[in-house]
Amino acid sequence: MNAQSLKIPVIVSCVMLLIAIIGDASSGYYTLLRLVVCGTAGLSAWLAKEQKKDVWLWGLILIALVFNPIVPVRFDRDLWGIISFCAGAALFVFYMQNKPR
Repeated sequence: MNAQSLKIPVIVSCVMLLIAIIGDASSGYYTLLRLVVCGTAGLSAWLAKEQKKDVWLWGLILIALVFNPIVPVRFDRDLWGIISFCAGAALFVFYMQNKPR
């Protein structure tokens, strides 16, 4: 796996997280958001493991756990906004640091 294969999932995750921060969507949207972000964070964690980037690995695993759709973690709306922004920023930075030049 390489960082190029993460381009579309990272873009989709970041856009969905931004929509979640500024909008008020249905519960179905948030379930889909959890699925997409958890999958993107999981794939990114796999890449971090292959590249032996342990700090990124654990941070991305944490994002995947917080956004997992199987056992949802509950926070209030304001805290979710902060978490969503940080998760989107982390996914974007990880991709930019690892994209092919």
